[in-house]
Amino acid sequence: MFRGLIAISILGLTVLLSACGGGSAMYRQDATHSGKSESAGPEQLHRLVWKFSAPDKIYSSPVVAGNSVYIGCKDGYLYVLDLERGNVTWKFQTGGNIEAAVAVSGNTVFVGSWDGYLYAVDTDSHQLKWKFRTGGMAYS
Repeated sequence: MFRGLIAISILGLTVLLSACGGGSAMYRQDATHSGKSESAGPEQLHRLVWKFSAPDKIYSSPVVAGNSVYIGCKDGYLYVLDLERGNVTWKFQTGGNIEAAVAVSGNTVFVGSWDGYLYAVDTDSHQLKWKFRTGGMAYS
């Protein structure tokens, strides 16, 4: 139990500190979920640039970090799409539904799954760094 609290505390601190340092890849921009961004959004939307058809339902908001779009799917996969073209550049399989937005800090994407694990995946190698048993489904 104590080990789990330490791991969750470290993860929370990592995500919080990444949000304080400028470009954030958190749900609604920052740790307070204000939705405010320093960057300008599109001024006009003229056409659809690309779309992604997932094999199952998507409940979470997409997260943009660098040149990638991260999105979890009910089929248990984390899909990573190229921001410019929308094609799948890589994917990572968990053991259950992914129904909440992921968090990205540095070269690590954190994703919770309904299989009862929180995963840390390396964005460069696309490999699992570690996983932590949460004891229940991860909704957020």
